[in-house]
Amino acid sequence: MVDTPYAGIFSLFTEGHIGFHPDVNFWYGKYWTAPDMNAAAPFAVAPWARALAHRVRQAISAGTWSVKYLGFDPAMRRFAKAFRMLPPVDMQDVSRVPVDTIKVRWAAYKGKRYVYAVSLIPFEQTVEIDGKAVTLEPFGLQAFSDSGSSEPRVSGRPSEEYRQYVAGRIEAFEALCDELAGLDARAVPAAYRRALAKAKEHLAAGRCYAADIAVGPGLMGELELRRDILDPPQLHAPRVASAPRMTGDLDAWPASAGDLRADDGAYLAGHTYFPNSWKGPEDLSLRLRLAHDGQKLYLGLYVRDQALGADAPNVKGGRNNQVDSCTVKLSRSAYLDWAAQGSELRHDVQWSFTLPVDKPSVQGSGGAGLRYTSRRTADGYVIEGAAPLKELGVAPGGSIGFLVSLSDVDGEPNLSSHSWAVKQVMMVPNEPNYTYWSDPRNCGRLIVE
Repeated sequence: MVDTPYAGIFSLFTEGHIGFHPDVNFWYGKYWTAPDMNAAAPFAVAPWARALAHRVRQAISAGTWSVKYLGFDPAMRRFAKAFRMLPPVDMQDVSRVPVDTIKVRWAAYKGKRYVYAVSLIPFEQTVEIDGKAVTLEPFGLQAFSDSGSSEPRVSGRPSEEYRQYVAGRIEAFEALCDELAGLDARAVPAAYRRALAKAKEHLAAGRCYAADIAVGPGLMGELELRRDILDPPQLHAPRVASAPRMTGDLDAWPASAGDLRADDGAYLAGHTYFPNSWKGPEDLSLRLRLAHDGQKLYLGLYVRDQALGADAPNVKGGRNNQVDSCTVKLSRSAYLDWAAQGSELRHDVQWSFTLPVDKPSVQGSGGAGLRYTSRRTADGYVIEGAAPLKELGVAPGGSIGFLVSLSDVDGEPNLSSHSWAVKQVMMVPNEPNYTYWSDPRNCGRLIVE
């Protein structure tokens, strides 16, 4: 690391999906970068304020492919105007500042005294500098010069709004620790409890910013991720007296069978290569029915889709080389493994169904003894199938990781030509935390009642 009198806030062009992947993300191996992210107000200015407060610096530069402030220009301009008032010399910390939510520095330069105060918090606060009230907007910077020659005197009290905000974060962090410990005590190592105790100690002593940092977003985010893995969304396969009639009519299934409808867009996934040009339920939607009779798991999917892959013209008016797909992925235990690296995990079973694109119906088979029939309908297709519970590795009263993934092509003109680029993808459930084309921890928990 080279020491420098400058501070840089560096970011990058990001492809807009959760996490990095070596096969997809150009920046995967550029370890000196961080995701480019312009937070909502008031946090948009936070990187500038924290970079300035971190060390005594004479310059701050935002480095990126494209610097866009997306509506936060006024706050940025106010910060920049105050920053340009500072002298081109290192400035000293004021030795006695009664609150830790601001950083105050000063310097004597060419017969003048220069002073600045920068806020470290997302709330407005007011302090007094040499008896004069100075109000700082969230992460704001105030600077002035005068004829003084000595260190300024600073007085003030912590922001009550911020104190309550931090107290709420600590309370939420403790509740999350307790909740996660109930799911798996190993997921809450002692270090998290120590951080919690330190945060409480700081808050009691009036060090609100130190308390906030002690339970930083990274700690909270990691525990939330582990909770999401250990307590995934649930689907249910109720027990039925006999096997459903598999005639292509999901209404003919027993009324007690599970019945989930994904028809409001909430289950659409998000990715740069999946633009989600969704036009409504007729464009892509799913009805999912699940049941078991103690011996087999029964699966019914009714997919509404106005154009099945090759039926849709491509941008040049010819036939489409890509086709829609319907896949069900199952995981016996890996979907609950919060500690593993994603590259270590695989789905135990993956059913890729043959769609009735050119025929009225198609019969097929898959892993774990699956037998199914897919039938063309006037507005899409229906798939019905069954697989032995024993071969799936689950018994009545147990559970298994379960995910439905639908890829819709439709020959849209705004798509990349890459094979993975599709118009939209639907996932049931849709609560991904990882690259959802490969990581089993995006599965929900299917409870075999």
